[in-house]
Amino acid sequence: MSYERLIREHDEMEAMVQDIIALTASSHVQAAAASDELIRLATLVSDHLREEDALIYPTIARAMRMPEAEVKGIISAFEELKADWHAYIADWDGECVAGDWEGFRPATMAMLPRLRERVRFEQSMLYSAALQHGIIKLRGFD
Repeated sequence: MSYERLIREHDEMEAMVQDIIALTASSHVQAAAASDELIRLATLVSDHLREEDALIYPTIARAMRMPEAEVKGIISAFEELKADWHAYIADWDGECVAGDWEGFRPATMAMLPRLRERVRFEQSMLYSAALQHGIIKLRGFD
């Protein structure tokens, strides 16, 4: 796993989030397009988390010698967001988006900014520290 790849994936997530927000902000129902983009985003987030969970959080906490309470707080906030994300994805499959566009819009506007905030935190704090401590490479063939 490399910093370059993690940032590329975050950039892709941000572009998808922007697309979904634009679709939900529209006065026209765009359920199919929003659902398709949400599926793409969910797949990318799932793949990203599978690798990130195993590498970044446990290893970086040890390398940075963070106080246990701080580590627990970071992990707890992340786990809460992850659980909420999984519930959101489970609630809003394509059929549900099309069937309840007016419910999907506020749910999406509540969830996606939280996802964005976490991505920004990772980029500003965790990834730079992981790079500095040799936990991830700058560039890779992944």
